[in-house]
Amino acid sequence: MINAKRVLLTGFLLLSLLGTSGGSPAIAQDVVYVNIAAGAYGAGYHIISTAIAQVVQKQDPKIRVAVEATTGGGQANIRHLAKKDATLGFAGTDAASDGYLGIGQFKDQKMPNLRMAWVGLPLQMHIIVLSDSEVKKVSDLKGKKVATCSAGTDRVYAPMFMKAHGIARAEYRSQYQQPAEATAALRDKQIDAMICPVIGPDPSIIDLATTRELRFLPTDPVAMEALRTENPWWTKTVISKTFYRGVSEDVPTAGFYSAIVTHEGVPEKLMYQMTKAVMESQKELTAMYPAAGRVNLEAQRKFLEAGPSVPPLHPGVERYYREKGILK
Repeated sequence: MINAKRVLLTGFLLLSLLGTSGGSPAIAQDVVYVNIAAGAYGAGYHIISTAIAQVVQKQDPKIRVAVEATTGGGQANIRHLAKKDATLGFAGTDAASDGYLGIGQFKDQKMPNLRMAWVGLPLQMHIIVLSDSEVKKVSDLKGKKVATCSAGTDRVYAPMFMKAHGIARAEYRSQYQQPAEATAALRDKQIDAMICPVIGPDPSIIDLATTRELRFLPTDPVAMEALRTENPWWTKTVISKTFYRGVSEDVPTAGFYSAIVTHEGVPEKLMYQMTKAVMESQKELTAMYPAAGRVNLEAQRKFLEAGPSVPPLHPGVERYYREKGILK
């Protein structure tokens, strides 16, 4: 069992001793200190980041990694990276691309110093209601009170998703809450549904499923096509029946790929070393958290086969991929 809090506190102590701003790696006596903008404490991004920190430090003890709990979702993490307040950060590939190009959710806020590190699993849109809810499909959420699990979801993903199902932003009541707060609100029937794009199985939802019977609403096929027509980064995925107690069949849903993003100020050698550690520690990552083990060479190969990375790959990442033959 990994100890996310220990890694987090150790990293912050080391950073404070150095007086570094965090995002631009600091070096003291040949030891390099870096940090990861990891999202809400205890959520999937944070757990994967903690697993990555463990294997990087094991492979090269001179690299010390602080895992930082952040708020505001992937959009906030992209801004941290652009300002070099973080070395690595989790976000959706859509946010990374939009930020680099200065379009969409980052219109007129171009961030040309962003660089791609690695991609992971798709985040699945978890639309969750209690089993006794009158809500049977997504379109039934019109007029209902829903919790979204990140600021980015509240501003970007939930409105897109609901619009594709025929529900305008003014036709549902939305409140942004951290995953643990949202699951507590649903458990206590303070809200009608949760809308959370997360990498399943999500720990907060696992806990909720132990105390309440849940239903996961599928994405309507017509809505799925509408999403992809407007924004091609949406992808078809499933919430596996193996993820949560009481789910008897896979639930088809929309999603988008997660990414670990960096910036051009990170030295090539350091990024190469971290990439090597992550890609060559799949057994350890999977043992700590199965979703962490999916940040692997096969996932990177499939991502790159779909077209050039936007933002472009960091030179240290590119060097490793060329050595392994997934880039020519």
